Amino acid sequence: AGPPARAGRKFVLIVEDDRQIASMLGDFLQGEGLSWQTECSSAAEALIQAEALTVGLVLMDIMLSGDKTGVDAYRMLRDSPYVSRSLPVIFITALTPEQAREKIPEGDLCVRLLHKPIDFEELKRAIRALTGSSLLK
Repeated sequence: AGPPARAGRKFVLIVEDDRQIASMLGDFLQGEGLSWQTECSSAAEALIQAEALTVGLVLMDIMLSGDKTGVDAYRMLRDSPYVSRSLPVIFITALTPEQAREKIPEGDLCVRLLHKPIDFEELKRAIRALTGSSLLK
């Protein structure tokens, strides 16, 4: 039957293994009125949280600690019957643009790519492009 449906607010899932960056993203989201957020640092945790919560957006580092990357987590989310295939995902990475483009999926209109250091105005534009005004205040 799968996880129970959750009514109400949608969470923003932050998948980032650098605690300082995860905290900075969380603070930014809080300032934008997105207080419903959750964090994890691995692909497996991302799948568990996305299947258990109503997630409206994922902010995902490409290079995670452990044996799976953010791209692996993305594929796991897309393959899950309990997670919408149109769940917006914003990859945030320190990789060069060339390295990142080699790793991220092509042709998924629900995916954006941003580079570190994080430009928060660019992040806000990406969130709006993917979610409309449904998440930001």
